[in-house]
Amino acid sequence: MTPNDEGKLFTPAEAKQLREKLIRKWVLPAMETRFAKYPTLQSAGMFIAQYYDDVAYDSVHLSLIYSVLETPDFAAILALGPWQPAPANLSGLPLQINKDWLVAHEFIRWDDLGIAIPAFAAFCREGCHQEMEMEEAYSLFAIFRKTTEGIEVENVGEMIRPWLDGIAPEFFERIDGDEISKTKAEYLESLDP
Repeated sequence: MTPNDEGKLFTPAEAKQLREKLIRKWVLPAMETRFAKYPTLQSAGMFIAQYYDDVAYDSVHLSLIYSVLETPDFAAILALGPWQPAPANLSGLPLQINKDWLVAHEFIRWDDLGIAIPAFAAFCREGCHQEMEMEEAYSLFAIFRKTTEGIEVENVGEMIRPWLDGIAPEFFERIDGDEISKTKAEYLESLDP
């Protein structure tokens, strides 16, 4: 299988499944780790953006922002940026949580040049670049809330660019059709439980 005429690697239904699997397999474990280390945390927001980052033009970036509130104060988060503590969101927590996040970010699996593109590019704003402020470049995709049964996920992302849903990553232009089929199958299999 090769990308179709529109450059799609996955159908819209497959792209939706990818998003669900990526959240379940990559994002939720990071949430569980943070919530366990800081029990007063109650929620988090998952922000995504697509822009050039010195490696590729189509990287889809991830930022997870935590809060002690039932729903994070997103205005405070966006105003300060992802690496600054927003007092309303981190009330009573040590500033060390930001350093912990920087370390935790190294351990969360996020394939910004690969599978994140067909899964999330359609939900990212157009024309962003690495010099933009967070509120200009990043879109809220999901809200995570700690419950007695586990972590509840509320998908709030708006599909802004539907023509990119399931799009093949830029690097696929250098891969032949047989290798693309193999890579697609590997992506899907690696995300199965």
